[in-house]
Amino acid sequence: GCHIRNFWLTVLLNNDITRHMICEPDKQVLAYVQNIQATETFAPGAGDGGSTNHQLKITFTFAENPFFDSLELDKTFVFENDDRSDPVLIRTEVTEIQWKPGKDLTRKTVTRKQKNKRTKQIRKLTETIKVESFFNFFHAYDPPDEEELNKMKEEEVAELETVMESEYEAAMAFKERIIPHAVAWFTGEDKDSGDEDMSDDDEDDLDEEETEEEDEAKRR
Repeated sequence: GCHIRNFWLTVLLNNDITRHMICEPDKQVLAYVQNIQATETFAPGAGDGGSTNHQLKITFTFAENPFFDSLELDKTFVFENDDRSDPVLIRTEVTEIQWKPGKDLTRKTVTRKQKNKRTKQIRKLTETIKVESFFNFFHAYDPPDEEELNKMKEEEVAELETVMESEYEAAMAFKERIIPHAVAWFTGEDKDSGDEDMSDDDEDDLDEEETEEEDEAKRR
């Protein structure tokens, strides 16, 4: 089929939640996205009380690109639902990205110099560190069980809650806002924070106009 250049990249940049997930290097890869779809399935839950397992799968389809071989990347959010409360995110499952050599945007290699105090010799240490990227979205999240949770520090638990909230927020944004209204996001009709951006630009213009008027007054 026919694909509009940068359609999905523009959609993701116009939505507040996904825009904050995207770093500059991600844009060249997201330009290859041809489609994003959501599919839902429901199955009886493991526990008693009529709970159901609700799975929401988000599928990104890519054109052939120089970054990875797999042209379909999935992220599945697994929720547990019962009639009494909101759905609870219990885990996520993903397609692991097989990056081509040197193309992984989620990690970078850094070299540190280390001096030996005794011999004064300097050696180089190379390590791979995790970096921010939209493609960290395709990391699986498997929450700790109760025993592991009890061993965790307070800050770790708080961080875990933040991760769960942002994962849930992203899932709902794709399902309810981005995918059903993709064209409106693309055209900017649904653009988040558009008014704020506009007022900033207007203020800048006013400042420039005033400055020009002042300059003219001085010349007179």
